[in-house]
Amino acid sequence: MKQFSYRERDYAFGQSMLALRTAIGLTQAGLAEHLGASRRAAGEWEVGSSYPKAHYLQHVMTLAMQQQAFPPDGRPRRSGRCSKRPVRRCSSMSSGSPPCWA
Repeated sequence: MKQFSYRERDYAFGQSMLALRTAIGLTQAGLAEHLGASRRAAGEWEVGSSYPKAHYLQHVMTLAMQQQAFPPDGRPRRSGRCSKRPVRRCSSMSSGSPPCWA
């Protein structure tokens, strides 16, 4: 008989990742492309079934800060749209790393 092991999901973390991504103005595929991760991984972060590695999370936060995703009250903004902005490399990333939004 096949046994299934289901892990508990962290919905609060997933909602935070979703709020950050939408505040930045990216799709799951767009975020994954900028981080060098898979779209599936980005989706799993948002449903709370897995956590990003520390370097991915660091770059998500860098993108959020660059896009001023945190208004004075400290809560992520929800843009509701994906904007196309010029791309540049983050200063915290090595030269071989994916670009960040300018």
